Amino acid sequence: MAASGSAQDPPRSREAYLGALDLLARGEVEAAVASLLDLDARSAEIPAGAAAAPPRVIRRIGRRRPQALVPVALLHQRVFLAYDQPGAGGLASAAARQAEAVAQAYVHAGGDRELGAALLTSLAGHWHSRSQELMAVPLYRRALALEPDQPAALLGLAVVEEKRGALRTAASLLESVTDLAPLDREVRLRLALVRSRTGRAEQALTALGDLAGRGGGDWIEALAHQERARLLASTGRLDRALVAARAGAAALPCDPVLPVLSSYYSERTGAATAGLAKALTACAAERRVSPRLLYNQQPQRLLELLQARLEEAERQRLPALAAALGLDGRVE
Repeated sequence: MAASGSAQDPPRSREAYLGALDLLARGEVEAAVASLLDLDARSAEIPAGAAAAPPRVIRRIGRRRPQALVPVALLHQRVFLAYDQPGAGGLASAAARQAEAVAQAYVHAGGDRELGAALLTSLAGHWHSRSQELMAVPLYRRALALEPDQPAALLGLAVVEEKRGALRTAASLLESVTDLAPLDREVRLRLALVRSRTGRAEQALTALGDLAGRGGGDWIEALAHQERARLLASTGRLDRALVAARAGAAALPCDPVLPVLSSYYSERTGAATAGLAKALTACAAERRVSPRLLYNQQPQRLLELLQARLEEAERQRLPALAAALGLDGRVE
């Protein structure tokens, strides 16, 4: 896919764009982003994307140094991230199209397919974090067409499918991610919860018990305790649900949900209840984000690992961009 733009690159925008690439090649990333933002601000062609990568420049860089297109694609992703405010939707979309176009141009020029998949997955993740699943899903799928075992792309799709209610599809995707990232606690939690909703309660209980028992002191451990207690109760094992809720409350004394569950199951089983008010007020001053709210958000850990890989790839390829531009900052 060629980067968007006219067949003949407008000279002024071409020179400004090359100036931004020259800054990027010198390692002045923030200045390069600011240069493209300024180009957008000065352009009358906002709907088309004023900072559009001139297609002839991208083609020539691709022919001379395909690897140089990796930092260029990430530059446009950073411009996309800069447009994270109301009223900038058109500019954000234009910047995202540029990032995708350069990533595709990199692959078509003979670049590494796995790195191309990482670029597309990163862009999809940025859309996903803005709750724009309709924009994210096609990018996840294009990434998987390049690298079928791209874990962050598989996980992103799984989360979308779970949200849509396609639980069996979500479970299959999560099983694939678990094979690729077996130590990722969030992936294992998500798989357990999807299994609990597809009639695989015992598998889910085993996984939730393991996650709860390993600790972590975070929202993953908290939700594992909560959902294990709830699943035991929903399958008629109230005594075990009470034990699970009490164990969770002991392990996470500032969790506001587990004492409530413990009190509720105590009442249902006829066991003594005590200390609920104390448990709820003990950590009242501590602001805690709901584990369920965090669960409903886009997963971050695999994307963070992917982003670190991309940033390292970018650093390694800046000399290739400098070589492609030439010493005077121009594509030869």
